[in-house]
Amino acid sequence: DILWIAESDDTCDPELLRTLLPVFDNPKVKLAYVNSNIIDENGRITGDYTSTEYLSSLSTTKWGRNYQVTAEQEINDGLGIKNTILNISAVLVRRFEMNKEFRDILQSMRIAGDWYFIVNALREGFVVYDAKKLNSHRRHASSVIAQTVTDKKLQDFFQEFFIVQDYIVKTYPLRHEFLNKWEAYLRKQWGDFYKDQPMDGLSSYYPLEK
Repeated sequence: DILWIAESDDTCDPELLRTLLPVFDNPKVKLAYVNSNIIDENGRITGDYTSTEYLSSLSTTKWGRNYQVTAEQEINDGLGIKNTILNISAVLVRRFEMNKEFRDILQSMRIAGDWYFIVNALREGFVVYDAKKLNSHRRHASSVIAQTVTDKKLQDFFQEFFIVQDYIVKTYPLRHEFLNKWEAYLRKQWGDFYKDQPMDGLSSYYPLEK
């Protein structure tokens, strides 16, 4: 009934399951996750995500304390803008219906599949977060994202971004401020990867007008 995608390269504290499983006694909870340390190839802790610009640009306080929110709020707070649940090994989800369309799309993705899985899994439920660092996420220089950037295959990156955000726009009520943050982040991503190139070039990968 409860799924844990425990990736083989990551590790966790023995308390992870003992901490998260009880929250599913509430049938409205669809997803629960914990904070993560970042470890290198040799298992050394190199940091965590709460202090990184990636999360602090959305909030400097949200991930510093435990919370329970609706899926709609989690999406509007930031999960709809970028994947703020940065390690699937730190997550438990309630089993949900995976129809053929969902499976086909998920199997076609190689960069943002975990994000697409998450925003589907928490639909019409609650999200619970525990700020304790009970998980360790191993980061390799040869990760899929790193390879994508290195190989300049950024069209895959933006195309998968669009798949996830197209689903979000069609599924969740979004606040006006969400749309402003979404566009600002998308423009930042384009500027970081394609410096000094006009945004018009994005349309071939991410059909912004849709």
